[in-house]
Amino acid sequence: MSRPELSAPQQKYLTWIAKIIAKTGRSPTLEEIGEHFESSAVNAYKIVEILVRKGYLRKSGSGPVRELELIDEEGTTVHSGQLPIIGRVAAGSPLLAVENRIGYVSLDDTFSRRGASYALLVKGESMIDAGILPGDKVIVRQQVTAEKGQIVVALINDEATVKKYYPLASGKVRLKAENPNFDDIVVSANECSIQGIVLGSYREFK
Repeated sequence: MSRPELSAPQQKYLTWIAKIIAKTGRSPTLEEIGEHFESSAVNAYKIVEILVRKGYLRKSGSGPVRELELIDEEGTTVHSGQLPIIGRVAAGSPLLAVENRIGYVSLDDTFSRRGASYALLVKGESMIDAGILPGDKVIVRQQVTAEKGQIVVALINDEATVKKYYPLASGKVRLKAENPNFDDIVVSANECSIQGIVLGSYREFK
């Protein structure tokens, strides 16, 4: 049975809680959640209760201090060291970003220390010269800014793509492909929203 959808604020809370669990091996306290979102522990408690009720988190242990566990669609606990794959992203023509979990990828300590938030499944061949191939899972640190030349997940008119980021003096942004067979994307900076920085990629050999 599918779970109820999350609102944008609820998804932000869940993504951050998942990142802390993956990074530290423990769930954040209500006080830490409230502090991160510049809110109160009471408001954090309300959001957590919604995430529990909707089946995205589970409380474990007993007593006043209880750990939060991430839960997948089947109700199975997602252990620390795993990142949710929350959608597909195009490395070619932009593909509509689907904020659905489609699986999990194991995470090593290197990515955990660098603040990895989630993984995205790549489709298309426009980044093959950067070593990103179709079927790869790119590991992403969620943030809204990027430096020149970084590989980013960018959102353009509700469509996401993986490209190299180059701000232009004209107030535009160039999203550079790493394949000579693909054109770069040039848009106004107002039309481009950075969703995260690509830290690396994960590939399974068959």
